[in-house]
Amino acid sequence: MRSLEVYSPRQLRRVDIELPPLEEGQVVVRVKACAICGSDLRRYREGLQDGGSFGHEFVGIVEQVYGDSGGIEIGDVVTTGLLKSCGTCQPCLSGNPHFCEAVQATYTPGGFSDQCIVTKCDVSRTLEKIPAELPLLRAVLHEPVSCALRIVRRAQAREGDRVAIVGLGAMGVLSGLLLMHQSNGVTITGIDRSENRRTSAELCGFTVAESGNSSSYDIVIDATGDAKAFPFSIDLARLGGTIVLAGVPEGNVHLSPLPIFRKELNIYGAKGPYPYLNDTHRSEALDFLFREDVPWEQLMHVYSFDQSKDAFADADNGMVIKAVITLHGAQK
Repeated sequence: MRSLEVYSPRQLRRVDIELPPLEEGQVVVRVKACAICGSDLRRYREGLQDGGSFGHEFVGIVEQVYGDSGGIEIGDVVTTGLLKSCGTCQPCLSGNPHFCEAVQATYTPGGFSDQCIVTKCDVSRTLEKIPAELPLLRAVLHEPVSCALRIVRRAQAREGDRVAIVGLGAMGVLSGLLLMHQSNGVTITGIDRSENRRTSAELCGFTVAESGNSSSYDIVIDATGDAKAFPFSIDLARLGGTIVLAGVPEGNVHLSPLPIFRKELNIYGAKGPYPYLNDTHRSEALDFLFREDVPWEQLMHVYSFDQSKDAFADADNGMVIKAVITLHGAQK
């Protein structure tokens, strides 16, 4: 089957591979589409050849089931969620399955392949069934929306708060959209150096800027994924303000903690995704994906499998908010 492989920094190639034999509780998903995550971009930029699953934001159809699949059946349309977790360690029992002490990768080889093996896990909901009414391509955003829900919960926005979102990639924009729909009277400023991303975010309803005003914001959501942006976020936060580290902050940065002390800032990490459920035990992320008042077409740019190199290059250069690669004729 076809699969994408990183073989050196910013270099991709198609390879033909075979799936390993299935084990208990595993299913095979025929991938219809897979979105590019920041972690995929890191692997692409650095040329990492042994970085675990390549592509974990995918949607597809279950083709095979081995043993107890926990209710997942052949023919189900599914999308992805968290890593597999045990359900019995202290973090799991305390309501933090995303910090499982026995966490393990659950997707092989990943979503940038025709087929992917998934280890089913009810604790962390590694697979989520997709209702037929939900557009298939929109479902690739299930996992990143779950991450954005965690970010918004950690931000604890109140009516009238001024929010700066630094970095208008998928995490930043999804967090802003969730805030718009869940928090009354919140004003949001999106900040990014990329004109393309600022334009897309503006079409999503954001007020956008290339930079922000110092000490002006009640909440700063740092969704850059770059540790070097952290001092800028500190500068933007007001006295007693809150900073949420939303993107995985790669790299290191030298900074003085004095502004944190003087402003008495509250700084939170937001390690998603988190399996938030509604009253009917359905994923809250799915509830949001069903909203028709969200400009989904501004968030996603769709590429065919043969255009994979263009998809990664555009995502890397900030040309698009979320690049999605389609396989097997996914159209909607």
